Amino acid sequence: MHYDLASRQRQELQPIAAPMALPAVSVDDAVRQGINRCLSQSEDSRLSPCHSLMELGLDSADLLALGEQLGATFGLALEQTFFFRYNSIDKIVAVLKERLEGRASSLDDSRPPNHKPAKTSSKKPPSTSIESHDDFVIIGISGCFPGGELEDFWAAVRSGASQIREAPAGRANAGPLGGYIDDIDCFDHQFFGLSAAEAVLMDPQQRLLLQYSWLALEDAGIPAAQLARSHTGVFITATPSEYREVVEIPKNNPFLLTSSSPCMYANRISYILDLRGPSEYCNTACSSVLVALHRAMQAIRAGECRQALIGAVNLLLSSDETAGYRLMDFLSGQDQTRSFQAGADGYVRSEGVGVLLLKPLADAERDSNRIYLKIKGSGICHGGRGASLTAPNHDSMKAAMVAAYRSAGVDPDSVSYLEAHGVGSLLGDAIEIAAIQAARAELSDDDNHGVPWWISTLKPVIGHCELASGMAALFKVIDAVAERQLPGIPGYEQLSPAITLDQRQLRLEAYSCSWSALKDANGLELPRRASINSYGFGGVNAHLVVEEYIAPACDAGQYRAPVDPVVGARRSAAEGAGGAAEPLYRPTARSVSS
Repeated sequence: MHYDLASRQRQELQPIAAPMALPAVSVDDAVRQGINRCLSQSEDSRLSPCHSLMELGLDSADLLALGEQLGATFGLALEQTFFFRYNSIDKIVAVLKERLEGRASSLDDSRPPNHKPAKTSSKKPPSTSIESHDDFVIIGISGCFPGGELEDFWAAVRSGASQIREAPAGRANAGPLGGYIDDIDCFDHQFFGLSAAEAVLMDPQQRLLLQYSWLALEDAGIPAAQLARSHTGVFITATPSEYREVVEIPKNNPFLLTSSSPCMYANRISYILDLRGPSEYCNTACSSVLVALHRAMQAIRAGECRQALIGAVNLLLSSDETAGYRLMDFLSGQDQTRSFQAGADGYVRSEGVGVLLLKPLADAERDSNRIYLKIKGSGICHGGRGASLTAPNHDSMKAAMVAAYRSAGVDPDSVSYLEAHGVGSLLGDAIEIAAIQAARAELSDDDNHGVPWWISTLKPVIGHCELASGMAALFKVIDAVAERQLPGIPGYEQLSPAITLDQRQLRLEAYSCSWSALKDANGLELPRRASINSYGFGGVNAHLVVEEYIAPACDAGQYRAPVDPVVGARRSAAEGAGGAAEPLYRPTARSVSS
């Protein structure tokens, strides 16, 4: 295919004939002339060699056309993501020369273009040890996503049935088809000691975060009163409030600022639960949850808190927000997210809320907490000046992933599954797959990559819940580990033509299959391991490496087996009250907006 620049229409292009004689024009001149043609200006017009092509005035269609022009000129097949990685004239010329000279493309901004460093080994032997005292664990979870509360959400994900639907009845500014959650107007204000007058004006995202924070503690078997005055951190990600488009708040109302200020997402939780650790709002767009987790682990390591609540919420209250995403060509015209597939044209927006309680592994084992999952390592990285402000950055995505694996000390060949971002963008998905493959290649010593990673993504089932997407992905991985199932990509049929897939490294399938434990060189079973990839449209990339928790073998007198959190909490209450069992208190659903 190629693009007619005048009409931006795709047309058939004859396949490039292999090896042809180099043209008389130099690579530098060919690149400059091609760019000038795309800009409809004289071929000898001066161009900055270091500015990105989009800064020079080219758009996505121009980049595709330029790639086809240069490919035809030099007899090269340039991948559709080429200019998103090599986005300035200097970089393009250097890489084209390397390819024409038969060398592997290995341009790095930190060294001369024609210098290829000796490969250094970063591979570590697969570890069977579970004694790492720097690991963190998830001991409590709660949430609601398209499909329902966690058990129903997990069932929907396993079934692969789409949860995209009309907005629930009664929603103001009801938008198009999406992944919605129900009862966002329901909140037990008396339970949290709030007046009805304040609660009705509170952004429902604040209300949901309060409710699900309490439920996460309940799930962990920890009464909220037990954490009062403790060094417990709160790290929250939430979409900026759109509630003022739904309700009118008088300018002289004392709750005007506290009802919707972003800092209140975390601060109100810390206040209500009387928590004395860090209380922070985090927004790096769709990578926010993994970044918040990263920050929470840093805070615990620094001694700022002993455990942390990490929460996320994303509600679709504004039609203007959806219109803005559509103007940026992020959204699917088919109302379907076709991640990594031919015919993909964007994603469907969705909602969700989730909270987890994070704690150091050693502390959780000491306290006999139930453990859902171990967090082995994380990495975050911004791409700096790339192809454009909102374009995914291949090198930065790869860097975040490499950093996560190195911090985890995990051999990539001991990992079975990667939960990808997969937003259904032609170029975004291609860049993500290319970055994942490049990261795995860098983390490996040789071309023997072991078992291909199983790639999956939530988006075809629930849509993209944006700032809460990382939480949904993490909860999906928790269920996959518990069920010992490798999830597929529902509806997957044909790979996107923009993606160059290395089948030695990655595997994409429509179906799920049993997740058997990998074994080390001695034949011992390894914990099931996975990783999660995420990136925000502002340029922040994040990656997380996780592992199945296997309780250490020890004497019965040294270690108490974890108990069901609700049963355990009730038993503790009964013991403390001389045998009179007290149930855990739970917020009840009461509408505050009617």
